[in-house]
Amino acid sequence: MGTHQSKGRKHHSPKEKRLPLNSVSTESYASRATNVNPMYKVIDGRRYLVSNNAIYRLPIDDAEVDRLHLQHYTYRYYYGSNCSAPVEEMLKQGRARVLDVGCGAATWLLEMATEYPTCFFTGIDISPMFPTEIKPKNVHFIQRNAIDGLPFPDGTFDFVFMRMMYLSFTSDQWENVIVRELSRVLKPGGWLELMECDQSLSDMGPLTTDYADKASGILEDLGIPMNLTELMPDYIDTVGCFEELTAEPREIPIGTWGGNLSQMYLDNVAAAYQTLRTSVNRYNISAEKWDEITQEVKREINERHCSVRSIRFYAQKRDTGKLMSLK
Repeated sequence: MGTHQSKGRKHHSPKEKRLPLNSVSTESYASRATNVNPMYKVIDGRRYLVSNNAIYRLPIDDAEVDRLHLQHYTYRYYYGSNCSAPVEEMLKQGRARVLDVGCGAATWLLEMATEYPTCFFTGIDISPMFPTEIKPKNVHFIQRNAIDGLPFPDGTFDFVFMRMMYLSFTSDQWENVIVRELSRVLKPGGWLELMECDQSLSDMGPLTTDYADKASGILEDLGIPMNLTELMPDYIDTVGCFEELTAEPREIPIGTWGGNLSQMYLDNVAAAYQTLRTSVNRYNISAEKWDEITQEVKREINERHCSVRSIRFYAQKRDTGKLMSLK
């Protein structure tokens, strides 16, 4: 399978048992996941997941929901769309089934379901940050860890989407579980789209470089790959059931120099890394000092006009006839 990179980096200015489907509430996430819930623990006022089968280190609370909303709007703006795979005509025809794995606050899923009301959308996430009452009628949610396998028969969905899950899985899980499960539940002829960002910024200064190195050390100890955008084509190719892979990059400015949205994205990135404050004692740094360093790093990123590269990878699953001919 070959890999096609779009030309240059574009810089834009502003019979299998299934699990039951959740009904989707308008109350805040915090009111649903209480402090006594054994799945969660509270550290410094932020709620975190407790699981022996998950490595996710970011908070799971209302503040995180707000961060995920902002993240969604940033990516939609710089790409000019909610997805890059050529699925628009299929979705307009209706009756298509779409899966969003790691749907989080479900901003992407809810927008897509509203835009294509005759299609069917399913979101799955290890924690119920998604809404639980008010939602489009064509949306269902399932709370489940994707590492345990996706609770659907082979070939269920026409379009499978996943975005910004690099903090959720180890290298081994990406290659041997996640990408294979995404492929399994996709129909022959269906489309897979995965989006991730590089884990380094352009033109980082010395403070930002040291900060990023420390953060990477924490994540690497968990088995999280720091070069996921480089590994993703191989992960997809290893499955052996996709046509040519397309990689569509965007360079996203970070800081006031890129406009209001880019300034908010800087806050978004900093908020994500600041949550590692619970793990920096390994460097003899207090959580309070990490907060101070985070603010200094934000200033350096803004002064140096840093940016980050995001890539959408998408490919079509071969039809059944072609798959049989390969055996």
